[in-house]
Amino acid sequence: MGDAMRVRVLAALCVLAGLSGCGGSSGGAAATPEAGTASPPAAARKFDPPTRFDPATGVALPREAIEPQVNLAGAAVAPLTIALVDSTAFIVTAVQVLVVDVLTGKTTATVTPEHKAAPAGLGNTVWAGPNGASMPLLAKVDGRTLVLATFRVDGSASSELVAIDAQTGARAWTLLLDTATTQLGVHDRTLILGNFGTNAVTTALDLSTRKVVWSKPGVETTAVAGDSVIVIDGRARAALSVSDGAQRWRTPADVEVQSVTPAGDRLVVMQWITKENKRRFNVLDTATGAVKTAEDTGNQRVDCVDDQAGVVVCHAGGGPVADWVGALDPGTGTWRWELPAQGREAPGFTAAWHGAVYGRAGGKPVVLDARTGTEREASPGIAPLFVSAYAGLAIAGEAGNYDLRAFHPTA
Repeated sequence: MGDAMRVRVLAALCVLAGLSGCGGSSGGAAATPEAGTASPPAAARKFDPPTRFDPATGVALPREAIEPQVNLAGAAVAPLTIALVDSTAFIVTAVQVLVVDVLTGKTTATVTPEHKAAPAGLGNTVWAGPNGASMPLLAKVDGRTLVLATFRVDGSASSELVAIDAQTGARAWTLLLDTATTQLGVHDRTLILGNFGTNAVTTALDLSTRKVVWSKPGVETTAVAGDSVIVIDGRARAALSVSDGAQRWRTPADVEVQSVTPAGDRLVVMQWITKENKRRFNVLDTATGAVKTAEDTGNQRVDCVDDQAGVVVCHAGGGPVADWVGALDPGTGTWRWELPAQGREAPGFTAAWHGAVYGRAGGKPVVLDARTGTEREASPGIAPLFVSAYAGLAIAGEAGNYDLRAFHPTA
């Protein structure tokens, strides 16, 4: 899958400020979570980060959380379009946002755009796949956290941006957009929107004034990494400034970029093929394009998650490909640790949050220390896909009958 397509399905899922413990957006097996709370009750137990969950406390969330992305085997074959803020999950579908209290599983609000949204058009297919919804983004604007979702307007070539107050779960405002566009990433109060193919365009929107800051027709965005917008420039990639759209740097002319992955606000991971036909794995500074780390690599897609505590955790593998996990120092762009190493296997990654890395090793859940890679908890109960101080969200159930469930932490 090319990096332009990847940004459509993975855009900024995990690197946005405030998004609780985001992890494996696809390929996650049953018993994997995320969690949160906007105004948790006083009795709610809080652990930051949680390292142990009670498997018996699973609270089922609405079916929209996993349909149609989860297959009959309980694996997520497409990203779950969910944002978690404390104990509140915001479940985005093609036509609405469900606001769900993960402590009880109850839907507390249903937020819809002002204009009728186009349905996903999935028909009666039995195959698992994307749900046709935008990936929710979080932004801190004028003192409050907003959950953002874009919807295609039914029967129109336009879209509608909906902003939800993460604290109250109520719709804060909506904005009709001239083109059928999707949200790709956010930095501070600037949202990057884009479209692809013959109608390609990249647009920067100020979320405070709700005015377009700049727009570039014919430009496809492949990633938003910190205050840089990475766009396609032939075989290369160029970085534009989020603030004004000016070009900051460009990859070398003699390489062919294969993939681009944001790695927190200060780094971006690029895999490219050199003129000697060698595949290179590079960690670049988002501001300057300087290569911090470079090494030979195989043809594996890498995804990275900012744990929001000073470490960026990258991972690859799954299925027939051997798992690999490593942690980057955001300041230096060098690796703190990598697995497998010294006889230790790499866990199948599911999430990273506040110094903890969650996954499965040897078929069992495990928690690692994000800074050292050492084992932090051998029996966490579940391997969450998303994590907050109040809950972990994981796919659980029996063959052909799975739910996304919220599990309460005990430590």
